[in-house]
Amino acid sequence: MQLSTLKTNIAENLNQLASDGTTIAEGRITEEAIERKINQVYRDELFPLVSDKFPQDFERETYLQNMRTADGIIVSITDTTLVANSGIFDNSMRGFTVYNITQSDSSKIEAYTSSTTVELEDEMDWDANDVIVVLGNEYTLEGNASDFKEIRQIRVKYAGQSDFVEATRINKEDAYVSDLKESDYSKDDPKFYLGMLAKTDGTKKRMIGFLPFPTTPGGKFFVRYIEKPSELTDATDETQLSNIGIDQVIIDGVTAWGYGLLEKWSSAKQYRELYMNGKRDLIMNYKPKSRSGSSSLKESSYYLMMQNREI
Repeated sequence: MQLSTLKTNIAENLNQLASDGTTIAEGRITEEAIERKINQVYRDELFPLVSDKFPQDFERETYLQNMRTADGIIVSITDTTLVANSGIFDNSMRGFTVYNITQSDSSKIEAYTSSTTVELEDEMDWDANDVIVVLGNEYTLEGNASDFKEIRQIRVKYAGQSDFVEATRINKEDAYVSDLKESDYSKDDPKFYLGMLAKTDGTKKRMIGFLPFPTTPGGKFFVRYIEKPSELTDATDETQLSNIGIDQVIIDGVTAWGYGLLEKWSSAKQYRELYMNGKRDLIMNYKPKSRSGSSSLKESSYYLMMQNREI
């Protein structure tokens, strides 16, 4: 069912539909509030009922991602000051490795100056026009992966390794404390953590970090995760799982919420009971793909790309 139809049905239940039969009349409950509640019920209450019980049916898998955060060309290098041709650096890159592909050499970033300029730990005998890449251990999650519900598995292959190795999760706080020893992780026993990454423009994005740091180009990783369904924003957006009756359950749940706000308690109770029964029926009506031999869902990299750090 389309978003516009969901909203119209809910407004009709709440006696808030204009005489033309399609326009939602403004009242104590606004159209914007109805839309927000639809998405909350759909994405945060109902979808997890099914995905928690049958997670294998809702897995997504990113295509291989490079363990590199940015690349560019040297404009100049004087002592330890490196200037790149574009804004490939940000203020969270201290300790990352700048690898010179042209000369197969590297140095770590000592200090951030600007998006084009950093101070290196060493004085490097590099030249203008050398090609460089920044090798970091933290990557922002983009596209569909930015709104994942659950990470199911992460596998990593550092440069020089022949096979992917499953990474185990640690808390982000543990990754930053000084008593975390290098012996606690290795390329054969990698760790990952999740968190928020502050960008230079003040925005924050969900990110994934790895230990150990990559030191040479060529490493790759991929992620299996359970993705939340996309938020319904356009009038023609449609829900997933319509075939098991999720649309009517959304309508009942949001109607119950609306009558609660209007303090019409008997109607709120009536629709609340319908909503609770509908939630039960969702699980009963769902036929797992895994029982029919279907594989987990996997879409094209265009939709599922988990991009490198944005600069």
